[in-house]
Formats: sequence, C-alpha cells, structure tokens
Amino acid sequence: MEIKFIPLDYDTSEIGGRLYARIFGRTDKGERCCLFDKYETYFYIIAEYGNEEALKKKILDSYLRGRSDIELSRIDIVKKRFKETDINALKIFIRKRDMASFIEEIKKLKGIREIIGNDVNAVTSYISDSNLTPLVWHKIKVMNLEENPRLEDAKLGCKCFEISEIKEADQAIFIPKVMAFDIESEEFEIGKGRIIMIGISSGEFRKVITWKKAKKDFDFVEYVKDEIELINRFQEYVRKEDPDFLVGYFSDGFDMPYLRARADMNKIKLTLGIGGRQIRFERGVISSARIEGIVHVDVYKFISTIFAPALQSETLSLNEVSSELLGDSKLVIDWNSIHDDLERFYRYNLHDAVLTEKLFIKIWDNLSELVQIVKEPVFDVSRDRYSQLVENYILHNLSRFNEIPVSKPKHDEIMERRNRLKYEGAFVKQPEPGLYHDVAFFDFTSLYPSIIASFNISPLTLTEDRDNSYKTPEFEFQGKQQQFCFAKKQGFIPLLVHEIILLRKKLKQELKKNYSPALNARSYALKTIMNATYGYYGFFGARYYSVECAASTAAFARYYIKMVISSAEKEGFNVIYGDTDSIAIALGNKTKTDLLEFQKKINEQLPGDMELELENLYKSGMFVSKRTVEAGAKKKYALIDDKGKLRIR
Repeated sequence: MEIKFIPLDYDTSEIGGRLYARIFGRTDKGERCCLFDKYETYFYIIAEYGNEEALKKKILDSYLRGRSDIELSRIDIVKKRFKETDINALKIFIRKRDMASFIEEIKKLKGIREIIGNDVNAVTSYISDSNLTPLVWHKIKVMNLEENPRLEDAKLGCKCFEISEIKEADQAIFIPKVMAFDIESEEFEIGKGRIIMIGISSGEFRKVITWKKAKKDFDFVEYVKDEIELINRFQEYVRKEDPDFLVGYFSDGFDMPYLRARADMNKIKLTLGIGGRQIRFERGVISSARIEGIVHVDVYKFISTIFAPALQSETLSLNEVSSELLGDSKLVIDWNSIHDDLERFYRYNLHDAVLTEKLFIKIWDNLSELVQIVKEPVFDVSRDRYSQLVENYILHNLSRFNEIPVSKPKHDEIMERRNRLKYEGAFVKQPEPGLYHDVAFFDFTSLYPSIIASFNISPLTLTEDRDNSYKTPEFEFQGKQQQFCFAKKQGFIPLLVHEIILLRKKLKQELKKNYSPALNARSYALKTIMNATYGYYGFFGARYYSVECAASTAAFARYYIKMVISSAEKEGFNVIYGDTDSIAIALGNKTKTDLLEFQKKINEQLPGDMELELENLYKSGMFVSKRTVEAGAKKKYALIDDKGKLRIR
C-alpha cells in the first residue's frame, strides 16, 4: 500500500532486540500515522598503517561475532573523506541504540588510529540516511505491522505501518492543527499552589477549564470539581482535539513543569501523548517537555532565538511580543481583586492562550522553512540555538561530500576553549554628534558570510602553505601579531555558505517581483544559518570550532570597512560613521551619481561574494552623543528619507 505522508516528529526505539526509527505525522487524508523503519546505527574506525582487512578480521574473530548483547550487523570497508582528506575506514553497523559499551570493548584492540562518527544523534543520522525530511510530503510504500513479528505488539494509539520504500511526493501546503494552552495557578513557584484554570485555543474551539466558579455561567467556561478533574479534563481535550502541535509561551519553563508537579502531587499520570504516553522532560538550561506523537512547541524559545534580534520590544514577555507582532496585547487584570471579578480572570486566561496560538501561526512559516533547511525535527529546531542550527545544517550536508563528521569536543577540550584569550572584534568609527543632510548608508551584503566564502575560511582549510593560499591581514591574536592562511582548494563549509549567499540573492530578486510570506520566510531562514556560521566557528561546543577562523573573519571585516572609509574620504565624501558592516556618508557637494560611481569602484575591487550595497539615501540624519562624554554614540541615530519615512536605531 502507498500513502502520502508528512513527517512531524521522530524518535528511535528498540523493539524485539533491534532498533527502529518511529516517524509521527499525517497522511494527505488528515489521518495521524506512525511509521516504523528498521535502522542500524553505525560508526567508523580508521585503522593504523592501512590495515583495514586485518582489523576487520580481528574484530569479527576475537570479540564480537555471535554476541547477542551487541548484535553486530556487518563491517564494510569504505572509501570516505575525513577533514577534507581521502581515507579508507571500517564502517561498523550495529542493531542496538547504545553503542558506548561496544566502543569501550573495541578500544582494547591494537591497530586502531581513531574512532569517529559515533556521537551523531540517532534521529539526525536516520533523517540524513533515509532522506525522510521533516515537513516535506513523501510517497511511502508501507506494510501492516502484522507482517513483521517484531512489530506485532508495537502499535500505538493511531494507525501504524512499517516502511518499505520512500519517495518524495509533489509538495502541497500543510496546515497544521494547533492547540495552544495557558495555565493560571495560585503560586508562581513551580507546583507550590494549585492550578486554578487552563485556557485552551484551537481554531474555533476556545475553552477555559476551572474549579473556581463564578456567580454565573459563561459559554466558554467549563466547571470541574477540583484540580484532579481539571488536569484530567485538559488531557481529555488534548486527546479529543488531536493536535499536531501543542503550544505554549514559556511552557518549557512554567506550564509543563507546573502540570507535572501538580499531577505528581495528586498522584495522577500526565498522559498527553498518543496511546496514553507520559511526558518526558529532557535536560537543558531550561528542560524541554516532549510529548510522544504530538509536538510540543514553546513559542517563547523560538522567538527568543530567531526573532529577538529583529524585535523592538524591551522584553520578550507575551504582552510585549504580542503587541509588536500581532498588534494585540494581554488583558489588564488586577490580581488583588480576581476573586471579585472571575469573568475578567477567565477572559484573561483564555486570551493568553489565543495570543499564543496566533503567535505560533505568525511564526509558522519561519519555523517550517528553517526545519526544511536544517532537516531536523520541529521539536528540536524550535529550541536550538544558532550554533546547533549551523551544526545540523552541516551534518545533513556531509553526505554530499562523502565526509565523516569530526567528533564533538569533550569536557576538558571545551574548558580549554573557554579559557582562550579573546580576539579583536568589529571596527567602529565613532560618529561626530550632529545634524547632517544628504546622508547615504552603505552596507556590505552579508559581510561575514561573504568573507568566509570568498577566502575559503574553515578549520579544515587552515594551512601553513603561504604560496597557494588566501592570507589574512596581519592582526594581533593571542598576544602577538599574526597572519593566517587558508588553502585555495574549496572547503565544504565555505562552499555551503557560498551556496546560501547565491540562493538568497535569487530569492530576494523573486521577492521584489512577487512577494510571498513563504519565500520571505525561506530567505530569513537561510540568512539565519548563513550569518550564524561566523559565531559557530567561535563557539566552544562546536564540532568545527576554530577561534583562528573567527578571528580571521573579523580581521578581514575590519580591513575592508577601513578600506571603504579611506576610499570614501579620498573621493571627498564626509564619512560620519562606520560600524561592523556599514558606513554613513554625508554627500556635501557630491551628487548621487558620484555616490553610485564610488560604489561601483569599490565593488570592482571586492573579491568573491563580497558586495557593497547602497541601503538608502536620506534627506537628514541626526547622530547623538554618549550620555557621559561628548563623543558620538554607536548604533544611536535617526534618519528620514525623501518620502518622510523615519528610521530610528
């Protein structure tokens, strides 16, 4: 049988002594499905002295053949690349999820140079190998679970099949089914007071469940006996509405742990997952609440990472973010008089859930595009920091280059990286405070990514060869003047960045001709990955960490912005201000034609993907001074263009 299916969430499970990927999603008929796909985890061994065959025989004969606790599937000798170098490697396949004890035993053997590829998340590895990309429609040939004795008892509370073949299908718009919720409690400290009410918003369905009864009834309020019935009724509504996404605002940090604490206190199970599965809390700075079969999204976490840099809001509270993104805000409530105005309290709770649902819908295009680009599940992408998004994008593209990923840093290595000296960052030319007329703002288009692409900057292209390489300007690094060199042979990370730059240019041209929210979201998602690569190089937890690469990128950026400032001054322009990747120029007696000619000359000198763009020409601009001194303040100015549009930074 063939179905059309869109994956929404993934996990792995050992069933009948072997590993399976489980993929939760919907068919094009709207039916919830879980697909099972047998999967073998694997890792690589690089043998010493090229003795792959001897090492393979030693592993099979001396240690592992016939061991039921390890379940070795097979060993292949494969041609791969590692750190941009051709190698032969042993590819070790095993049928169980936990390979740690297996590797500890393997390490005892002589003849091993390096063990690699063993620390990639199983779901990441499965998606990459199967090409079953999240939020992309696929045609999938499936079999009933009864046809596989291992899976007969593995059914969940939805239709379940085993995968036999995967093909990509024609794409269609997927409209997710969303349920937003918000709890109100007697105390702010997790679990200390009872949950008073839970607001739910899912399209036309809107409800407040509470045990705190007002003097009259309201059609959107359902009264229950006590807190136990409140929690159980909420769970019943989740099962009945069957959403793809259960969403909250700061729900990882408050709503979900509060629900769990009160459920534990009342000795009831929190079984929101399909088939009555309980919530799991995964560790982190703020733990993440995972629901089997339903994707829990904390809208706050995604907005705080992806949207926050572009927001004007002073905080990321639900009220301020909703006001800016939706033009709507929370209801005002007097907490001291809620017992006297329960109707207001009900509406306050419900409106929070409504705002949360609207925010999810607002961010959905951006989230879904980022998921499809990074190729990680929605649950993870909605919570990942920039560095993890970049790393996963790299991991999912390694197969194109036949590369094995380098290993994640261990604790001691991370500590050593943390303790390294800082390097010099962006150049800033402080503005002269005052009012200026005819002000042009120039920006380098994607300066740091274009430098990475243009000069092939990567930890794997860093070289001692000064004859056939790109050389940085000399700059102070780790306490002395240094100059780094990067090989001219294309590295795969700079190539990935270059591809994104070209794709974004194409998308921006398409957007000018025919704007669409989906295209704009895709452009923003690509920009997110592209711009985060520089920071990723300097992130101490990165696989492809290199502070030398980060410092070199910043050194090139300083060199080129200083070059543009110097060239502008030689041409007779008054450079008011320069910061990181942009400069402000007062034309004085120069014309716009002079300005465009200057831009053309600069772009003819810039290498590779680097480009200077005229952001806008303003009638007037005001640059202010710092509060304590007369010097100009960076990133603080007001500009007005010839259409009367005001830009304030």
